[in-house]
Amino acid sequence: MFVNSGGGALLVADNDTDHADLRFRVSNVGNVFADGSFTGGGADFAELLPAETGLEPGDVVCMGLEDIITLCSTSFDVTVVGVYSTDPGFIAGAGDSDEYEEGKAPIAMMGLVQVKASAENGPIQIGDLLVSAGTPGHAMRCEGVEACFGRTLGKALKPLESGTGLIQTLVMLR
Repeated sequence: MFVNSGGGALLVADNDTDHADLRFRVSNVGNVFADGSFTGGGADFAELLPAETGLEPGDVVCMGLEDIITLCSTSFDVTVVGVYSTDPGFIAGAGDSDEYEEGKAPIAMMGLVQVKASAENGPIQIGDLLVSAGTPGHAMRCEGVEACFGRTLGKALKPLESGTGLIQTLVMLR
């Protein structure tokens, strides 16, 4: 049953009239509560962050000056913060518009993302840890705990034998 309860909640869904079996509620200030899972259409968790113009989905990005997201262009960059999301399932900080704010980009911080990759540090195999590459906006494979620590962008879920291309990656910053 759906009820517009006016005062405390804008929308309530439950299985009975006394609301003892509450399943879903939207408060009058916009908070959403659910007794169950959320299923969305995307594949990652992204945050809408201030970013330089010209970024594209799949770009590996770093924190630049004045807290502006910028294209990574250094191998093993410790300022790597994520990937420009190709299919966000959840966008934190997006507000109530269907359009992204000017000067902001959805940066995937965890989840499945198509990432621009380069085989400049050797072929990428499934399971390889990825870090920023010297090729701007790309990831490359990383070997060794010391080299990867604090620089890991994620784990390759698809291989890349040579050159550059898009590969499925489980983004998990470390």
